[in-house]
Amino acid sequence: MALFPPVSVLSAAVLLLAGFALDAFQLHQLGLHLVYAIAGLGIAVAWGRCGFLPLGQALFIGLGGYLAGFALKRFAGDPWALALILPLCALPSALAAWGVAALVFRRRMESGPYFSLITLALSILGYEIANGWSEVTGGFNGLGGIPGVPGADRFGREFYFVIVAVLMAAFLAAERLVNSPLGTAWSAIAENERRMRFLGFRTGALKALAFGFSGLLAGLAGVLYAPHQGLVSPQLLGFALSAELVIWVAVGGRRSLAGAVLGCVVVGALGAELRHNTQYWEALVAALFIIVVLKFPGGLAQAAAALSP
Repeated sequence: MALFPPVSVLSAAVLLLAGFALDAFQLHQLGLHLVYAIAGLGIAVAWGRCGFLPLGQALFIGLGGYLAGFALKRFAGDPWALALILPLCALPSALAAWGVAALVFRRRMESGPYFSLITLALSILGYEIANGWSEVTGGFNGLGGIPGVPGADRFGREFYFVIVAVLMAAFLAAERLVNSPLGTAWSAIAENERRMRFLGFRTGALKALAFGFSGLLAGLAGVLYAPHQGLVSPQLLGFALSAELVIWVAVGGRRSLAGAVLGCVVVGALGAELRHNTQYWEALVAALFIIVVLKFPGGLAQAAAALSP
């Protein structure tokens, strides 16, 4: 645990320096993976800390993205209204995640793989709704023409620093939670939920809180994604992004918040680079996933800890 605070400070410094060292296109690409890293933090909390795997996290990213897109188009000329409304666009994702988890975890037999499959089904359902509700969402082509945040061009340094600031705030909030008594209870649930129930803890409610926080972070990622890309499409809600997030977090280290961010940035960027340079990029990413998981079950964070003095 002593490794993580210096890594966090170093990572923040690197990200801030990157804002001055990279060109506009590179900043735009890095910013996208930092947006994904915010959602990855939520997966690390739910899966790495509390022990249940969400396979439909993109649903909550897409929900936040669509709501932010509507708000940006409606209040494009009113920065003060956007400053109030945009953060609120992440709340429905948090409430939806909490509600789903509260219903599923009311019965112990419905946890574990049942929860993962339910979130997967909800992600597919969200994709179908967004794809078919063309009058509102734009259908397959998506909700386009979304303006950027006033005063921060989507290709400029200002918006990149906004993303970094939100990521750092999300990281600190997640770190505070997992190191609190609530985080200790989450870890105990992951280790032995039956014993926690025997001791009188309402484990279903505790897991619902973890997933609600995870949904909030996913919603924040969606809120940033909309002005960053200028387009929100049904593909954002689909299973493909959910699966990629799980792989990135697993490779980075699901038990480490810093590892989750590292996986989303490094593995995500590597996959994007390979996608444009070889037709076998999926096989290469899969091979990397298998090698890291077999050699270092704790991901890149464990590898970094093993190499440190």
